[in-house]
This record gives sequence, structure tokens and C-alpha cells, in this order.
Amino acid sequence: MGVSYAGRTYAEGKKIGVRDGFRALYCILRYNAYKAPALLQFLVYLLIGGVSAVANICLFLVLQNADVTDTVSIPTAFFLAAIPNYLLCIALLFRHKARWNPLSEVLFYLGIVILVAIPDFYVTQSLLHLNTTPFWAKSLACASGLVFNFLGRRYVVFPEPPSGPWKRSSS
Repeated sequence: MGVSYAGRTYAEGKKIGVRDGFRALYCILRYNAYKAPALLQFLVYLLIGGVSAVANICLFLVLQNADVTDTVSIPTAFFLAAIPNYLLCIALLFRHKARWNPLSEVLFYLGIVILVAIPDFYVTQSLLHLNTTPFWAKSLACASGLVFNFLGRRYVVFPEPPSGPWKRSSS
């Protein structure tokens, strides 16, 4: 038996819009992403890491233009960019307090940030000594730390107990 559907127009009282679509996507991510396989989580983390990388690069360039030394500008930009990264991780991808209490979670997060900040510092500084522009030096350093950042967040800071194979819900 055939089925037809003619949705209402806005003039006829349709009440859903583009904003509702973005809210639906946010809810799908927020309430399901922490259960997704690592590859899908990494794809979401590319967005989070990208936002943080842009913040890192912009802060670094601002500090460079203000004649702040590399030994101060590189880690300062990195640590300040780690703040929106943490907030976006708990808003979009991982469950806050998944395994640790809030203080432990922040301490583990800071530990991972420090571990990734060390190679970021040396990669950026090495590229600057090779006469790479500050933008490209910091961009390449950010890209090199992306996978380590994700792995540290997924397996150390926000670990989830294994839930078995990922399946679509039946409803």
C-alpha cells in the first residue's frame, strides 16, 4: 500500500527550523559519542582538536608579535588552548567524571597536556630554528600532537568501560 506525505509549510504552522536541526545533531553527539568506536570518536575529536589548534596558533602568533620569547610563547599558547579543548571534550565527546572524580580528572588531563606540550615545544622550536614561519612551525607541531592528545583523553582522562560491540538502537 502506498503512503504519501505532505509536510506543513511555515505558513501552515510548521515550527521546526535549521536551528532545531543543529540542536538535534548536538544531542546525537552529546549523548552517544562517548559510546562510539575509537575511529568515530577520533573524527569528532578532529573538530575539537581543530578548534583548539586554531586557538593555540592564534595565541602563539599574538605572543610572537608582542616580542615574547619562544620559551614563553610556545607553552603559554599551548596551555591556554588546552582549556577550550577540555571544555569541548566534556561538552561534545566524552563523559565528564566517567571514571575519576572531578579533581582527579583535571589532574590526569593536566598530566596529558604536559606530556604532549613537551614535544610540541621542541617541534615548534626546532622548526623556528630552521627558519620556518611561526605559523607553519606551530601548525605542524599542533598536527603532530593531535593523535597523542586524542589517545590520552580517550584512554586516560575519560576512559569508558568496554561495552561490547557497537550496535544501533532498536527504537
